[in-house]
This record gives sequence, structure tokens and C-alpha cells, in this order.
Amino acid sequence: MKWTDAFKLAQQYYLAHGNLLVPQGYISDGLNLYYWISNQRRRYAIGQKQNSTDEVADKEIQKELSQFDEIVAGEVHCPPDSSSVRSESCEQGDSASVHTDSCSQGMSANNSANKSVNKSTNRSPKPLTAEQIAALESIGMVWNANDFAWERAFAVAEAYHKEHGNLRVPLGYVRDGVDLNYWLRSQRQIRSGTQKNRKSAMTEEHVRRLDSIGMPWQPYDDAWEKSFAVAQKYYREHGNLIVPKHYEVDGVNLSHWIWAQRRIVNGTASETGRKLTEEQIRRLEDIGMVWVPKSKGFSYYYGLAKKFYDACGHTDFPEGEVTVAGEALPESGEALAAWKAQQEHGDFLEKKSGRAKEKRAMLREIGICMDQSLPPWERKYRAAEEYYREHGDLLVPFSYVTEDGIQLGKWISNQRVRRRGTWGTPPTEEQIQKLDAIGMSWDESRNRGKWNKPKSQLG
Repeated sequence: MKWTDAFKLAQQYYLAHGNLLVPQGYISDGLNLYYWISNQRRRYAIGQKQNSTDEVADKEIQKELSQFDEIVAGEVHCPPDSSSVRSESCEQGDSASVHTDSCSQGMSANNSANKSVNKSTNRSPKPLTAEQIAALESIGMVWNANDFAWERAFAVAEAYHKEHGNLRVPLGYVRDGVDLNYWLRSQRQIRSGTQKNRKSAMTEEHVRRLDSIGMPWQPYDDAWEKSFAVAQKYYREHGNLIVPKHYEVDGVNLSHWIWAQRRIVNGTASETGRKLTEEQIRRLEDIGMVWVPKSKGFSYYYGLAKKFYDACGHTDFPEGEVTVAGEALPESGEALAAWKAQQEHGDFLEKKSGRAKEKRAMLREIGICMDQSLPPWERKYRAAEEYYREHGDLLVPFSYVTEDGIQLGKWISNQRVRRRGTWGTPPTEEQIQKLDAIGMSWDESRNRGKWNKPKSQLG
């Protein structure tokens, strides 16, 4: 096929899509257009190298060629009739190069693009002419291999945002060869400087374009702000943060979130690296947050709660000062309500001390019970949801146990085993969809932690 004919196919694609981000394996009139465009990019880099007299620039161009090979290696897709060889050739005297745009019979599609391009001619492709370069640039050609890779990934992100209205991408989501969840994470790391040895830097233009499609640069901070807004609204409506169990707005279980903030501040959260900033602490205190110091302990608060229960027959603590038989208790109603909420979430479980059963019995005597009203699967899902909000993924180590005793890592692993049908009852379609929505990866190999446990350990 002549270069001009192939160019017309590329031009048609550009007019239809507004870019040259052609998907892998895209065939137009028998031509693998993705591969043809990739080869034009390589020919451009070869021309740049030949024209360079600067040793430093020459090394940069050679690096660009190597990067191009890394990006397109293994991405060649043969047309349906892979045994036929089609050439992008020109009549004698045509300035375009001769190369093979096909996969020879028996050649693996995973061979590098460079080898498959030049095997039949045994020579490197010729550089593009100035006219060809100008023609390709007129239809949006991106010459730099890394820029091309970035543009292709951004197009996938843009399409996802258009479809879903956000960039909360599930783990393992792949489209047009782009692992979008991984790519978005890498963009955050590149911008923050935590990902080293990158081949390309984050530009202001990259940041602006990502911002235009709602890029969450700090997923944990974004989730925190959403939950805080719910807490703030509750405080404005009720004057306190004494939140009923199961109070949920916009996917935020407010009672559980408030409990989690107290654990972080008290240093009892399972994720020891998580901290609240001074500004976050101040904002929470401005809307009535009570921290319930760990130093005062279970016995201290239990004694006050029991005194109130013995006098009133319940533990619905009032706001402000609490008076029992004319005597003011040393803690406010908000502090006692906060302590009660923590017990309902399981903070009294001291697994190593062996006092969990004893404390359960003591709490039941004054009408405080651990929250068991949800079905078992739903309770564990709520724990998974909380983990996702705090960590941005469900890469839960197998041995991970939540503060209220849920073996979350084991449960996540079990959902994979059950879905495969190799053990237990498979999760329902609704349950699968709920797990997908919080980043569940059904591929064990993508997760940290040791998932391959014997069936005897599954619960």
C-alpha cells in the first residue's frame, strides 16, 4: 500500500475521532493502522537521529527510539489473514520507505515491532520527508513515544470520566491496553515526586488536563472531605455529633467514620501511619467532636455509664452536663455518647487480654450491645468499604483483622475463592457489583499478601 493511501486512512480516522490515538489491532482497509502510525513515529525518530550533530541530543534521540520499542513491543496485531504479506511500498522513485506491515506466517504477535518491521527488507526504515512530517502533524500526530503513551492513557481516562462522572476506577480496569487504575496512581506519584526514575515528568499542561476530568490527587483527603461535609451537616441540624447507628448519607456511614477519627487521634487505629492534621482536628472540634481519651480507660467510662443507667434505665445520654441524683458527672453527655458508640463498634474487644466476653456481659447489663443487626456478609462488606475509603484499594493482607475483630483479609480472599466456584457458596451478582464498586480485584496475583491458604483455613 502506498504511503499516501495509508495516510488517507489515518486522515479518515482523525476526522472521525479528532486524534490519532488508534487502538491496538485497529484494521482499516486491511491495514493495521495502529502499527502503521507507530512505524511513522519510529521513522521520524530515525530522521532526527541522522540529522543530529550534537552528541547529547543524539543520545536523547537514541533513548527515544529505545522507549518507542518498549511501548510498541508486543503490541503488533495481525490482520485476520496473517499468512499474507502486505507491503506499504511505493512505485520506483517514490520518496516513502519500503517496509512490511504484517506478521509473517508462524511469527508470534508478541515479537518486537522493530523486528517485524524490518525482517523482510533487512534494513532500517527510511526517515520521513518534510512533506510527510507536515502532513502527519496536520492530523494531530504525536511524535514522542512517551507523549503518545500519555495521550493514549489520558483518552481512556477521559472516556471513563464521561461514562461514570468520576475517576474512581476499580482495580484491574483495562481498556485499549491501558490499566487505568495503575496509570492514575502513577500520575499522582509522579506529581508528588514519590515515583523515581520516570521517563517523563508531569507538566503543568498534564495537571490542567487531568484536573479538567476530576482527577483525585489525594484520594484519602477527598474521601475525608466528603465525610466531613456529612458530619458538618449533621452538626448543623442536631447541634452535636451523637450519631445514631447506621446513619448513612451519600455512602458515608457517619457513626463509623466518627469512630474511626477517634481511633486515629487516640493512636489505636490499625493503620498506624494514618494521622489527622492539626487543621482536621480543629475542624472536627469546631463541630463538637469529643475525642474520649484512651488514658481514662474502659472502667472509668463504664462506671459513669452504669451510674446513669441505674438512675434512668437507659443510656441515651443528654447533651451537655449530665446529672444523676443531683450530682453532675465529670464527663459531658457528648463524651459518654462517644464512648458508647465506640463500644458498639467493638472498641472493648481486647483480644490479647481475654476480657472481651467479660466486657460484653458488662455492657449488656446496661443496655449497650455490639452492633450485630446487619447480616454477616453486609457487616464484613462495611469493613471492606471502610478499608477502601482509608487506603484507596482492597489490597488487604491476608492476616489483616479490623479493630472489631473482622478477619477482613481472609474474607476478601474467600470471596475470590467462592466466585471461582471451587469452595463455598458463590457471591450473588449484587454482592459482586458492590465489591467491584470499591475496587475489588478478582485476580489474586495482583494483590499483596499471601492469599493461597489451604481450604481448612477458609471461613
